[in-house]
Amino acid sequence: MLGPDDPSGALRAMLTVRLIDRDAPNFTPAKEAVDAMRRPAPGREPSPTHPLRVGAGLARIFEIVETRRLPADEGPSAPVALHQYVAVIPRGEAYYLVRLTSGRVNYLDYRDFFVEFLKNLKPIGAR
Repeated sequence: MLGPDDPSGALRAMLTVRLIDRDAPNFTPAKEAVDAMRRPAPGREPSPTHPLRVGAGLARIFEIVETRRLPADEGPSAPVALHQYVAVIPRGEAYYLVRLTSGRVNYLDYRDFFVEFLKNLKPIGAR
């Protein structure tokens, strides 16, 4: 978690990095995963993908804007506009999925942080 709470108090900006390995259950290849994450739905608007050269390779980055009810697991909940910066960085058949989620009202505060994080990301064992 990073940054202050969203003004609604239901969300704190969060950065996650996951390695999706082909041996994992329910593995989906990187291109199919990007296509699935970018599917529009009611209350959900993805942006086009853009390439970005980063420390771990060539990333495909995009953004998703959606509205969710938060907190989802306890009441009362309220609709909150979310903004996600997403990067998929292939590493052979595996790939890294990097996601920064924040409130839509303050998402621009995290853009530079997200890009700088990606550019400095080094996989374990990489030289």
